[in-house]
Amino acid sequence: MLFFTLAACSVLGIGESPAPPLTKAEAKKALLTRADFPKGWTRDSDEPTGDDDIKMTRGSKACKRLIYGVDDDAPTMLERSYSSPDESTTIGHGIESYAEDDAEREFNRDVKMLYSCDRFRLGDGKHVSVRFTLKLVPYENIGDDSAAYQAVGVIGDTKMFLDFAAVRVGQNVVSIFSFRIGSAIPDRKMRRYMNLALAKLDKVDKVDKVDKVA
Repeated sequence: MLFFTLAACSVLGIGESPAPPLTKAEAKKALLTRADFPKGWTRDSDEPTGDDDIKMTRGSKACKRLIYGVDDDAPTMLERSYSSPDESTTIGHGIESYAEDDAEREFNRDVKMLYSCDRFRLGDGKHVSVRFTLKLVPYENIGDDSAAYQAVGVIGDTKMFLDFAAVRVGQNVVSIFSFRIGSAIPDRKMRRYMNLALAKLDKVDKVDKVDKVA
């Protein structure tokens, strides 16, 4: 009887320790690289730039969490972005990795924030102030959980588009985000980068699992 009890616990995962989050080194392997983007695109600097003067000047706590990741306690968080030659378009990729039991809870909390943030303002507090209106967009049947939104801002006759999509796969959350002036990046292109990011993560997971077992 003891043998069958232990076997059942093994199958159900009872008594097993939660899987740890990816390390930064592991997550870095899964990030998109320059080779994944069109010719002429360049990786954005990780160092602060003058653009850091642009901040949220008005918005709810929910909006701040969505834009800045406030109170996000993922043990491993990495982000990288790339821009087109004319700097009118930026596409980024983020990875958050949690202890196995935390990922779903944190993802659901972020999704709730989406319903509490419908508009916010970005600016330098002096001369620039742009009001963005946010809406949820369909993003189903990907990973274990998924969500996406688009925020549109207007300056004069010019529109700016912020698009963001996140997919949870087990204990990891992959995000693809973009900024574009004039028109939104086509959904099919955003999904192509998401699929590429998920494939990279899957490859890293498989390699790391084999390495750990060995």
